[in-house]
Amino acid sequence: MIIAARRWSPVQCQILSSAVVRRSGVGSRTVHQLDIRYRYTFDHRTFTSHRFDAINDDGPGGYDSKRRTAERYQPGTTTTCYVSPEAPDEALIDRRFPARMWWGVIPVAGLLLCLPGLLLGAALEVFDRTT
Repeated sequence: MIIAARRWSPVQCQILSSAVVRRSGVGSRTVHQLDIRYRYTFDHRTFTSHRFDAINDDGPGGYDSKRRTAERYQPGTTTTCYVSPEAPDEALIDRRFPARMWWGVIPVAGLLLCLPGLLLGAALEVFDRTT
């Protein structure tokens, strides 16, 4: 969805509500979730959504970072949201690559950097056995 959202259509949306919701996580852990609801019109039809970004999970950081985000999107204000032309009921406000996704890139990059060395080592081992 992150890559596809780069091609989504920008439209104006109206913020209906904006809050940080506290709920129970695993064990005794408390999770703070960003809850921004908005309305938009696409292709002469009106929709509502609550997806903020492409991940739409509990996100990074605690209450304070999510509170600052919620305060930027006050009810009654308008902002740009991005709508999927193929599925106009899918929309999001922030289509940037979420910073928390980089944590998933690090292991992949490490594997890609090490893989040629591992393959070369295995090939040399096979070559040594045959000579």
